[in-house]
Amino acid sequence: MFIWVLALAPEKKLLKGKTVGVDSTTLEADAAMKSIVRKDTGEDWKQYLTRLMKEEGLIEDDDDPPSDDELRKFDKSRQNKKVSNDEWTSPSDPDSRIARMKDGTTHLAYKAEHVVDLETEVILAAEIYHADYHDTATPEDSLHQAQINQQEAGSEQEIKDAVADKGYHGAETLAKVREHTPYRTYIPEPKRRQSCVWTDKPPEQKQAVVANRRRTRGARTKVATTTQRARRANLRSRLRDGRRQKNLAHRHRESTEALPAGGRRTQSRCAHARAVQDGHAAKPATVQDGPGGGLTCP
Repeated sequence: MFIWVLALAPEKKLLKGKTVGVDSTTLEADAAMKSIVRKDTGEDWKQYLTRLMKEEGLIEDDDDPPSDDELRKFDKSRQNKKVSNDEWTSPSDPDSRIARMKDGTTHLAYKAEHVVDLETEVILAAEIYHADYHDTATPEDSLHQAQINQQEAGSEQEIKDAVADKGYHGAETLAKVREHTPYRTYIPEPKRRQSCVWTDKPPEQKQAVVANRRRTRGARTKVATTTQRARRANLRSRLRDGRRQKNLAHRHRESTEALPAGGRRTQSRCAHARAVQDGHAAKPATVQDGPGGGLTCP
């Protein structure tokens, strides 16, 4: 289905496929954290905490099982506690991974990574990875899949340039992309307190980082950045205009709810006239006054 939809894009001239952007996000899995179990013993969270309490001598083997409040209190008092994907898994969704979401919460999740045609904003690939995969580990596979999807969709265009944010910057990643693919990367470098040390790294990594740095600081990148900023400013302006119109309509509705019918018609005329002056509405051909007659807008 994805390839069938993508094949429609070249017919409508919506697929360029030369310059693409790569980005990812985390998606919460359909599995709860409370369902995870230990890989080595098969214990769930309550059984695991109960065993730890017994090992510390807080309860005996013949005692009643601790309550949920006791388990939570003990769990909060533990030092250096960590939930690792190497030790825990979800029996209902074993492919999901424990991950920190963007809002700071911890859930079982997946990593969704997409490749987009930057000129037409058509999605060329949408890949799903384990949530514990770092951004530097997946762009090469996603770019390859995007190129395959383009070919299967009937496009002869080959990907030339790949753009990503600084989270994808890594010397090893840039070297692999340069060595294994024909793609030119445009990935900004994160700010570092000190310069990189290349004495303990292969020369290919330094060459890839320097080449990527030269491209990201070139004239083409500056023009693209200026164009992107202009688009964002235009979008913000449109959003502000839309909010102003919504606020104007909301204030008008609130101010006319308690008025009689004639007053509402007069108020509507006044509000509309002010909107015409502000350029938010077209001036009507005819205006009817309320029953009071001769009323004018302030």
